[in-house]
Amino acid sequence: MDARLVLMIFNIVIVGLSVVIFVAAAQMKKTKEIPDLFLNAEDMNRIKKGQEGQFAEALYPKAMVFSIICMVTGIIAFLATFFKVTGEQEYIGIIALMAFLLAWSWFTAESKKLKGKFLK
Repeated sequence: MDARLVLMIFNIVIVGLSVVIFVAAAQMKKTKEIPDLFLNAEDMNRIKKGQEGQFAEALYPKAMVFSIICMVTGIIAFLATFFKVTGEQEYIGIIALMAFLLAWSWFTAESKKLKGKFLK
């Protein structure tokens, strides 16, 4: 399999992930229920009684920012790979993927902080 094809598939997965996170976050805001995507069943049982809605409210903006960053970086990296960007512009795709990794790290750290605050 060609390396470009692998990168394009990876970028499509990032865009797909962004859509799933966006929809789950929007649903979480509407229902105040935390989807399994953000919190596993074990952690759901550890949320302090009555604070599920507060956890959902605190996580919502972080999830939306992460999903938008995923969408933008995935599309940029896909386009850079698809159009075989070369020369100095070749770094656009790499920078986009690095931005995705930084956003992922940020979202993971923020989620851990919220878990520390809201879980028993």
